[in-house]
This record gives sequence, structure tokens and C-alpha cells, in this order.
Amino acid sequence: MNSEHLSLSRFLEQGQCPNVPRKSFRDYNMTKQITSGRYAQIWAAKEPGTAQDVAIKVSNFEENTKNEMLCLSALVDVPHVIQLKACCSNGTSNTVGMVLERAQTDLMELVERKGPLDERSARRFFRDICVGLSHCHDRKIAHLDLKPENILLTSDNRAVIADFELSYNWAPSNNPITDLRVGTVYYAAPEVNACRESYVAKMADIWSLGVLLYVLVTGTWPFRGSTYQQIEANARAGNLYFSHTGFSPELTHLFRKLLSFDPNARPSVHHILLHPWVQGRKLEESIPSSASALAPSFRLPLSSIRPICCFNPLPHEAAMLSPQSPA
Repeated sequence: MNSEHLSLSRFLEQGQCPNVPRKSFRDYNMTKQITSGRYAQIWAAKEPGTAQDVAIKVSNFEENTKNEMLCLSALVDVPHVIQLKACCSNGTSNTVGMVLERAQTDLMELVERKGPLDERSARRFFRDICVGLSHCHDRKIAHLDLKPENILLTSDNRAVIADFELSYNWAPSNNPITDLRVGTVYYAAPEVNACRESYVAKMADIWSLGVLLYVLVTGTWPFRGSTYQQIEANARAGNLYFSHTGFSPELTHLFRKLLSFDPNARPSVHHILLHPWVQGRKLEESIPSSASALAPSFRLPLSSIRPICCFNPLPHEAAMLSPQSPA
């Protein structure tokens, strides 16, 4: 057995993930591959004994995999966060599997299939996301890659936060400030995209929540441009452009709060949960909309691009955000 696999065994067996059982791949009937990405393959499987549907995320045991395991093991039994049921290996290689609760789809697929959501439907999913994220932040974990693709929908139509490979866990250091350059350029906060300074990780999550919510209710990003390059430049600079009008005053007010260029002006996720729009209440006084009535010069369909990013956790100063080239 090589030293890398010994490292994996120690990680799983010596207290790194105390809340998560260890299994073998042989314990599961892996029926089909669901998807394959940069870091992992997702397989449909049946849980032994119960025949319950689960998903197994198979990847090499590298830093991003360790990071996700540590984060999810700290979030066991947390509502609206994907649940890690077990970790498994085959005993002969550096391949590891994370056994996760099975989801049906993700929010991006939902928007691409059905179109933008009305405010009532978006509110329900957004509230779920905020509840899950509040528990993450309470346990000193910032997600740092919130986007519709990473919000899964379960069979009972709950929204759960998934894909914690890029997350920042500040419990060991008790320092919520980081200089990690990770995430997806269209959703990352300006201070993350700037690549010039450290930032408060959980405040970067709040900006991403704002972009995510805008995508849910419009089907577009809140950045203007006639090319993908222009859209990316505006996203990096935090130059907002609301191409849609007709939002309720409460939603317009919430967008202003979430998408504040100044991280210190953004609300905490706990305050977001108390916002009138999230609670389905009216504002005490009307807030005039700042949305432009002009139509964008070029509307980019979200279905034509699913932006991804590069991640190199060590050293993180070399990591760069890079969107996928448009098809």
C-alpha cells in the first residue's frame, strides 16, 4: 500500500471526519454515471441494506477532496446542505468516494428548462439556501462558489447547497479573512475577482447570493456586455446592470443590499432571512427602483455557458478564476 493511500486511511480513520462512517466501494451497487466534471465523477448507487438511492462522488484524494470532506463532516444533519452519509475507498488506490444524499436536478437546469422563476417560487428556494448558508457561516465555513449549478433539488423539492471543494473553513484558524482566489467569475464578489487583497469570506458569499437570486428571477446575469469578454470584465469590476424592471419594491431593495460593492454594507445571512422579501412581507415604505429601463445590447442565454473556474489550493496566490469559453 503506498504512502498516499496510508494518508487517506489515516484521514478517514483517525478523527478527521468523526461523524462520517467509512465504507468500501464494494458495499454499494453503483448503477450508472450521472455526470463527470473537472474534479470528480458522480455515480448513482443504492445504499446497502435499505436500497435507498444515493450519489457517490468519486475523485482522487487531493486537497480539494479533503477540504470538501472536512466541511461536510462539520455539516452533518444541517438542513439545506447536501448530506455526507459515508466515505469509501477500494483499499488499493488513492481514489475516494463521498456517499451523498441523492438529488434530482439543480437550480440551473430548472431555470434552463422552465425559464425564470416568479418571485414566489424563487423566494422558497432562496430561503432554503439562506437557511443552509446560515448554518455554514455559524460553523465557520464559507462556500465561495455559490451558483445555481451548486444548488441541488431533492425529490421532495428542497434546495440543498452542494460542492464544497472550494470552501474556506476558518474554524482551525478562527480567522474569517482569506486571500483564496476561487469561485466562478460571474458569481464571485468584486473583492475576490480583484485578486489584490484579502477579504472576509462570508461577505463574498452574500454577493454570490445576490447574483444567484438575480439569475433565478431573470435568466440572465446582472452585468451588461455585447460579448462574453465584456460581461466578464463587468463582473470582475462589480459593474451591475439590471436589464429587467418590474421587480417588487421588496426584491429591488434586497438586490441593493446583497449586491453592495462595499462588503461591509452587505447584510449577514441571518439578516437576509429577516428581510421583508424573504419573509413575504411588504416594506414599510416604498424603495424606488434603480433598475435601468433600457434593454441590454446583447442578451447571453445561460444555457450556452456553464462557467467554471480553476482551483489550485496550494499555493492559492497562483489560483485564477477563469470562465469556460462560450460554445
